[in-house]
Amino acid sequence: MGAYAVSGRGNDIRRNLDVRNQRKISFMAFSAAAIWAVHPLHTQSVTYIVQRMNSMAAMFYILSFLLYVKGRIILIQKTSGLIAHGSKLKAEKTDSENEISDGKRKNTNFLVFSVICFFGSFFFGMLSFGSKQIAVTLPFFICLYELFFFQDLKRKWLKVFVIAAPAVLVFLTAIILFINFDKQIIEIIIKSYDQFDFTLKQRVLTEFRVVIYYISLLFFPHPSRLIFDYNYPVSFSLIEPVTTLFSIVTVFVLIILACVFAKRERLLSFSFLWFFGNLVLESSIIGLDIVFEHRTYLPSMMLFLIPVLIFSRINKVRWAGIILLSAVIAVCSIWTYERNAVWRSKEIFWRDCVKKSPYNTRALYNLGRSLIPSGRFDEAAEHFSEALRIDPDYPDARKNLEIARLYSDAKKKYSEPDKIHNYLGIVLAKQGSVAHSIRNFIEALRINPEYEEAHYNLGRVLLAKGEVDEAVTHFNAALKINPDYADALTWLEKTLLMQKKAGD
Repeated sequence: MGAYAVSGRGNDIRRNLDVRNQRKISFMAFSAAAIWAVHPLHTQSVTYIVQRMNSMAAMFYILSFLLYVKGRIILIQKTSGLIAHGSKLKAEKTDSENEISDGKRKNTNFLVFSVICFFGSFFFGMLSFGSKQIAVTLPFFICLYELFFFQDLKRKWLKVFVIAAPAVLVFLTAIILFINFDKQIIEIIIKSYDQFDFTLKQRVLTEFRVVIYYISLLFFPHPSRLIFDYNYPVSFSLIEPVTTLFSIVTVFVLIILACVFAKRERLLSFSFLWFFGNLVLESSIIGLDIVFEHRTYLPSMMLFLIPVLIFSRINKVRWAGIILLSAVIAVCSIWTYERNAVWRSKEIFWRDCVKKSPYNTRALYNLGRSLIPSGRFDEAAEHFSEALRIDPDYPDARKNLEIARLYSDAKKKYSEPDKIHNYLGIVLAKQGSVAHSIRNFIEALRINPEYEEAHYNLGRVLLAKGEVDEAVTHFNAALKINPDYADALTWLEKTLLMQKKAGD
């Protein structure tokens, strides 16, 4: 009885320890996920509508990953249960074949669940890749997770991984080449730099500094540091600026340390590799903008486990973790709210960019454009002029500067909005800006549908463009409003005569 009591007490202690460990692990997972969910740096992935492809790709990516892990766990647990059940039946030397069959049938149900999980993993992986190409790293990280957590980094499996990982990458490359069989991928990559003022070499060198900058933003994401459109200085060599070399060394040291301590610090190592590995596609040779905050959305999912795990080891006070987590979530939530406020309007948005990056010509140009609809043409012209001062070869800024000045002149000549747009339409038509001209005439008619002169002018422009039927419609509209409109009558007759000759 004494031995039984001691044994029972020991089982209770082990059970309590298991419960505590499970709670601790669950709290760590919740902490990392909560910080990631409210992080201000991810505002761009959520609020920037175009980047729904980024958030969708990340969602399907993690679903695919989760289902693979779940399938493997079911496979391991049920397989172990089946082996144990079979051993037990043999030890007891059971004569009942039906009992053996029933036991095996119950244990083989795991095949259905595991197959469903693996199929779901493949399905969501395809959806992730279809959402955005960042999902190309998914097979690699599934293999890495298998090696780390299911194969226990055994040497024979490490050899398999060394062969399998490059094979997977070659396979994915082959798929991409097959999909783009009529395109020269290398040529496309080289040509992708034509739109930028930096080279492939400069971008690759700069991205090491950008990765370190991403890490700094993840750990101190104050709204004053967050910008939609960065005017990030490029690296021209390893020592120009000198932070380039420092960043390269730092990144490689962290990756090497993650590999070296993989056996001892499995989760920390995997988290580091996850972060750097998921940045590779958009932070390497492909011709993209230097910096975009949404690129950290997927990579940072595992990164927040690192500080959470380290704190859980050094923390000895039970409630300290809850207090600290609450504080971090509160601060991040406030900063995320502040950052989201910038997206209220185009003007506020681009003013924020110009304020934080005053020499960014694209931000200056877009700020100028955001001011035109509200009629602040002189202010818009100032921003276009500043963009041209920084970059004299900015054709869009020059074109919009001319338009802003035209708007300003029109506003000085006329007080009525419909007459302002009619005047602009006339001037733009003479300059050859047909599309802008038509838009202004249409806007004049939207403001005043009974404006016969705008109908006439729009008819003239449409006729010159070859849209004869539409021109006739507007000439008729002008005459309906003013039957004595001689010019409209003359051009209507000319147009109808043109139609008749074309019909003959």
